[in-house]
Amino acid sequence: MPASSLRRPRRARGYLLPEAIASVALLGVGLLPLAGMVAAAPGWVRGYSALTQACRAAVEALELGDAVAAPVCVPGDDSMHGPTRP
Repeated sequence: MPASSLRRPRRARGYLLPEAIASVALLGVGLLPLAGMVAAAPGWVRGYSALTQACRAAVEALELGDAVAAPVCVPGDDSMHGPTRP
């Protein structure tokens, strides 16, 4: 029998330290945009809160019959416009 056939097969040894460091670095770079969105979220909430309050005031004015004073709410538009008359 040849000596090469008597050798044990090599076992897999697992991950090396550089591979682990590279994977953690790639994961960190991938999560950076998420951290930026988390920091900007309170500003977005304040902006939509003001729009929600204006729309609620408009609905309340319409329900009370004061349609002339009710502004027009446009979803996705941050500015408030008065009613247009033909």
